[in-house]
Amino acid sequence: MTFEQYQEVQRKHLLDGELTEITADQFDDALNALPPICWVTHNNVEMFCMSEMYTGSYTSQYAHDKRTNKYYTTLVDCKDKSTWICELLTA
Repeated sequence: MTFEQYQEVQRKHLLDGELTEITADQFDDALNALPPICWVTHNNVEMFCMSEMYTGSYTSQYAHDKRTNKYYTTLVDCKDKSTWICELLTA
C-alpha cells in the first residue's frame, strides 16, 4: 500500500461516522472546553471545530441547526468544508 492509498483509507474510515445528536449542554460544554476553530454560521447552522485534532486536520465538529433546534457532532476534516455538518444536513 502506498502512502497515498493509506491516506485515502484513513480519510474514508475517519469520515465514515454518522451524525450523533447531542444536547444543548453537550454543545456548550464542547464550546467552552477549548478555543474553537472554524466557528461559523452557514445555512442557519452554527458550528465550530475543536482546536485539538484527532490526527492531521481531522477533528470533532459540533453544530446547532437553528431551523430544527437540534444539536449534532461528528468527525470532520476542518480544511474540507464538504465534510462539515451543514453539508451533511443538506445531503
